[in-house]
Amino acid sequence: MFCHQCGAALAAVDRFCTHCGCSQYERDDVVADGGEELFYKVMIGPKNQDYYLKHFAHFDDEGHAGITWNWPAFLFTQFWFLYRKMWGYAALYFVVPYIAAIPLGVVSALGNEKATIVAYAVWVLILVFGPPLYANALYYRHCRKKIESARNSSGDVQRQLGELAARGGTSRAVWLVLLLIVPFIVGILAAIALPAYQDHSVRVKLTGDVAFGMRAAQSIGNYYSRYEQFPENLSQAGFRETLPGSISSVRIETSGLVHLGIVGSGDKPIGTLLLVPSWGADDRISWRCASEDIDDKLLPKQCRKR
Repeated sequence: MFCHQCGAALAAVDRFCTHCGCSQYERDDVVADGGEELFYKVMIGPKNQDYYLKHFAHFDDEGHAGITWNWPAFLFTQFWFLYRKMWGYAALYFVVPYIAAIPLGVVSALGNEKATIVAYAVWVLILVFGPPLYANALYYRHCRKKIESARNSSGDVQRQLGELAARGGTSRAVWLVLLLIVPFIVGILAAIALPAYQDHSVRVKLTGDVAFGMRAAQSIGNYYSRYEQFPENLSQAGFRETLPGSISSVRIETSGLVHLGIVGSGDKPIGTLLLVPSWGADDRISWRCASEDIDDKLLPKQCRKR
């Protein structure tokens, strides 16, 4: 038997609900009628029952499930799907990030920084805000499907409610599942996000290094215009700026080619950034940046080979 007020399971001899205290003297009439709210109550269980009943009643009145907001689904998405026994949605939410990582990785490999940033931003927005916006609607459809299945399986209301009580409510096993999968999920996401973040950090540093190099090249060019030869070092060219931490060395060839040794975190060598001089019709020197050993996707656009 089930309480017609809160949907809690009761013994056949109980005349008052042990959960909410409601009188059960009219229970037989209510249960025999198969009221929709009672089916919802049994399916939802006692946890946050009033919250979901309110939304389900609104969806029934509107004739469709719309967009609402669910804080637990926002803060603990995977946990919420498992807690509400929505196994299919939980599995889908687990798999989708890895499927999405394939096109995201392709976009990142193409070296289009703006497209990569936009793609990751859209992915994060969908992954973070999609579930809480549609959580109540998904749960409503999930409950409706289970209720229809129970009604089709038996003509006896008590058997229908018993089936819903077994299939619905909340899952305690979710804690064990989360304990097992959370470290795995975190590890996979870190393996995807960390390289992308590291590439972005290197690109930012290289952009600053190129700006520094162009300022230094201007001083080198001015020195050449005055003495018709290139300086041996930046000090001789009159350039006084301190080297950024990401530039380990500067070497100026007699031809004017400038080598900037680039290092990453822990002074790990990344490669050499080249500043190549060229002379215009008016004998003014212009400079372009390039590299023979730094990946194109890490270089600013003006320094790439293609």
